[in-house]
Amino acid sequence: MSKELQSLSEWLEDNKLSLHLGKTESIISGSKIRLNKGSSLNISGNGTDNKSTFSVKYLGALLDKSLTCDEMVNSVIQKVNSRLKFLYRKRNFLNEHTKKQLASSLIQCQFDYACSFWFHCLTNKLKNKLQVTQNKMIRFVLSLEQRSHISKNHFKDLNWQPVQKIIYNL
Repeated sequence: MSKELQSLSEWLEDNKLSLHLGKTESIISGSKIRLNKGSSLNISGNGTDNKSTFSVKYLGALLDKSLTCDEMVNSVIQKVNSRLKFLYRKRNFLNEHTKKQLASSLIQCQFDYACSFWFHCLTNKLKNKLQVTQNKMIRFVLSLEQRSHISKNHFKDLNWQPVQKIIYNL
């Protein structure tokens, strides 16, 4: 791999392109059983060592070694919760329409972007966590109590869809 990386680097340089090896990451993916055997991938090129990592960020998505998407879901939930916390602090200054617009632009887009490629590989537990997080968003926008039940009518009122249905309409 190091030889191929060196060859790639030379080809890029010959074609007036560059590869920043300091920012390059490598990851070995596979089943959890195979990954537990302890193999690691250390690649070097142009005097720069590139060690294998547990997860890499690619186009805003976190990819982990076993491709379970657990880290991605937890990252999305963390972002959503922090943005909701911010919006809750400002809720007295916002009407329902503004809440809906802010929630759609700052939060719902997190679900829409990532659901297209990782939702199918999630466990039911993680899918439920995502739905619970989206329900929090709905309670915020509609000024509902913390434990209020979210029904289909709430989704209809906001013209939103549950997390599991987002994937089918993208």
